Amino acid sequence: MMKKQSKRVVATRSQKVVTSTPRVVSTTSYSRSGASTVAGDSLSLPSPLSSSSMSTSMMSTRGSTTTSSTRRFASSSSRSFIREEDEREEMITLNDRLAKYIDSVHALDLDSSRAQLLDVSIVEARQTAMAEIRAIFEKELDDARRLHAEERERLKGECAKYKSELSDLKPRLKSAEKEKNEAKKRLSNLESQITEKDNRIRFLEEELNRVKPELNNKDKQLKTAKIEIENGAIIREQLEKKIRDLQKDLELQEEYYKKQLEKAQGAWDETLMAEWEKYIDNLNVSLSDDLRQVREQEMDQETEENELTRMLTRIKGFGVSEFASELRKLKGDINVKDQNDTLVARIMDLEAQLRKEREAHVDALSRRDLEIEEVKETVAVRVQKYNDLLQIKLRLDKEIATFRALLEGGEARLRKRAMLSDSFQEDTPPREQPQPKRRRINDEVQVTRSSTTSGLVSIVETDNDGNFIKLHNHTDSDQSIGGWELQRIVDGGLVATFTFNNRFSMNPGHEVTIWASGSGNKVQNPPSDVVSKDTENWTKGDSTETLLVRPDGEVMAKCTELREHVHGEFIETEAREFRPCLVM
Repeated sequence: MMKKQSKRVVATRSQKVVTSTPRVVSTTSYSRSGASTVAGDSLSLPSPLSSSSMSTSMMSTRGSTTTSSTRRFASSSSRSFIREEDEREEMITLNDRLAKYIDSVHALDLDSSRAQLLDVSIVEARQTAMAEIRAIFEKELDDARRLHAEERERLKGECAKYKSELSDLKPRLKSAEKEKNEAKKRLSNLESQITEKDNRIRFLEEELNRVKPELNNKDKQLKTAKIEIENGAIIREQLEKKIRDLQKDLELQEEYYKKQLEKAQGAWDETLMAEWEKYIDNLNVSLSDDLRQVREQEMDQETEENELTRMLTRIKGFGVSEFASELRKLKGDINVKDQNDTLVARIMDLEAQLRKEREAHVDALSRRDLEIEEVKETVAVRVQKYNDLLQIKLRLDKEIATFRALLEGGEARLRKRAMLSDSFQEDTPPREQPQPKRRRINDEVQVTRSSTTSGLVSIVETDNDGNFIKLHNHTDSDQSIGGWELQRIVDGGLVATFTFNNRFSMNPGHEVTIWASGSGNKVQNPPSDVVSKDTENWTKGDSTETLLVRPDGEVMAKCTELREHVHGEFIETEAREFRPCLVM
């Protein structure tokens, strides 16, 4: 920028110098002899050397003119002399001015040459600077291209790396999505289990709220029983009698329901077998009739053909063999067509009859299924009633145990009183303050067990020590449970699982025992005994659930055990103060 500005200043100055010269004089060139050509407004001025000769010639011309004029005009000599003097002075002045102009032109010429030299140096400096700038620019451009190529290679490498990472992440993403779906399924299963637990808790809370008034009533009855402890034997006998009656009723109802269920199943099976045998017999009879008719038709056809052949043999010598063969062919076609029509009609009738029989059989099966469902519902209701009665029995047993403990406590106090009344002393002993005694009446664990099944395999037994779990196959055929999982849930948490082998199956009517690895030296003996190597013990708690789950998550069998610790009451007895009788 500084060089460009200096160039502009020099050009401006040279232009000003050129334009500042008078319009009259303009110097163009000089010869080696020192002569110069000055042009201005179509006027050429002589150089200083030629100006002196010019003035001399002019003066000589003027002198000759003056002598002639003096000769001619003597009177005007003084005026011409004055005029010549004025002209000479004017020429001197003009010559001086011309010399000044020439000097100024020389100075301007020197300035112009200097300006040209300066312009040349500026142009060279500009070219040098342009070359340096071009070299720097090309160097920077090469550096930028090299950096661009390096950046491009680096980006290509990163792109390839990112592509490889993307190809690696795609299967991981698929597996993560699969795990996410499985987690969603597990979450839905857990939510359903939580809902079931909430329903169970709500049911238990309702049961607790329902039992609380009964418990208050029982407390009142207990207070009344404490007051009337002497009448406890009568109450005990009544309750025991009531329990015996309830037990007898339960046993009778259970036997009655079992007999009714067995009778209903046997009668239904016999009815179905009789209907099926009857249907098979009818179908065999109808098919045998059809077969007999077809055979009779074939016999008739063979008889007709034999007659026709005999007729043909008779009329063979009469020249009508062609007519006979044509007639026989036509009769055969007619017979075959009639037989085909008859057989097609018979087949259609048989198919319609078979279709009706199938529909009737399907209806009978559906009715049987409905009856079985009704029987199952009835059995479930009766089992529920049986469980309710069992709960009542357990509560009554608990109350009887409490009353028995109260009676034993009362009897102990009575015996103690009798012993104290029989012991006499002659002197009054010092007064003693007996210490109260606390005695635990009873301490027991109440276990409520319920088992449900939606398939053909049920959970029939779980060991109290957690050593084994037993499954039972109720069907008359092999039941495949390959891939099924046995789960143990204690107090809401999954503690143990066991998955059956894919080829594992249970024999009809048999049981399989799944032993824990910590139960002893148990050996694998499938299909009756299986050892779970990953399970040290089938743990139990206050709330224990055993589930048999299919691979699709459906629960096929469930066994629930609730353990309630029933602590016996402490009876606090205190010996009353007494004074022994004194023998007077």
